[in-house]
Amino acid sequence: MAIYDDQDIFPDINDYDLADLVKGGNAGDANRPIQELANRTRWLYNRQGIIVPKILLGSYTYQEDDVNALFCFHIAANSTFTIADVTTLPVGSVIRINARISAIKALTVKCIGSQVIYAGADDLSELYMHDGESIKLVAASSSAGTTGDTWEIMD
Repeated sequence: MAIYDDQDIFPDINDYDLADLVKGGNAGDANRPIQELANRTRWLYNRQGIIVPKILLGSYTYQEDDVNALFCFHIAANSTFTIADVTTLPVGSVIRINARISAIKALTVKCIGSQVIYAGADDLSELYMHDGESIKLVAASSSAGTTGDTWEIMD
């Protein structure tokens, strides 16, 4: 029996008809559904969304190690959060933001360069959050690709 190294992909699952001949072995048809299931399991495991709270007291720019962070801005002055370059993240990546603002101020959430946040009929390069507001932004692809090209607001 051989060991299978799972991959971070989400393949379609194949079914066999009664008339199909199947072959065992590492590359054999008999093992394909098991390998596809292992790949799907790895894909889901890598995206299960372990949330790590990150308390921020002022402006901040998304860092590479911020994956799965819950950004909690506790601010008393206008501040800016520059979100990740969406083209560097897989589709489905989520940025969670909570705003706790003790004064009449705002948190500006900005995109990098010409990237946008799709909000219904509008494309926004920035949006404003006030005390008690929360938002989830999801990396999306307009071309069904595997990396994002736009941010979308998730309900």
